[in-house]
Amino acid sequence: MFAIIGLSRREGELWSAVWLPSKEGLDRIELWFAGIALAIVLIGWISHFKESWLLWRHQAESCRLLRYNFLTHPSVWQGREEEARLWIEYKLNEIRHTELDKAVREPTPHGPFEGTQSKLPAGSLAGFDRILSV
Repeated sequence: MFAIIGLSRREGELWSAVWLPSKEGLDRIELWFAGIALAIVLIGWISHFKESWLLWRHQAESCRLLRYNFLTHPSVWQGREEEARLWIEYKLNEIRHTELDKAVREPTPHGPFEGTQSKLPAGSLAGFDRILSV
């Protein structure tokens, strides 16, 4: 912002806004902010912040998708509650111990999924088309 303001004013032009500093002041502020931006980039690069953030993001997305993964495995949620809890804990532990290299190289598998074996009787669907047309 300070660079744009500084470029928009010519050297001999009178400053229309009283709150703006001089051209030299704007240049100093611009250099100061550029130095801060460079320091932040260097700190992030040295501390490997990007890699840590990517791993946290992958783990967060994996936890979010875990509910859908759970729903696509009816053999787990149709069984006992204890088995379902153990399955969820196993998957959460797997997510916790995922390394970034593995997360980048191996995408989450998609399907084939187990289908539910429950079917609605034909009689229960008889009046359904009338309900939808209302």
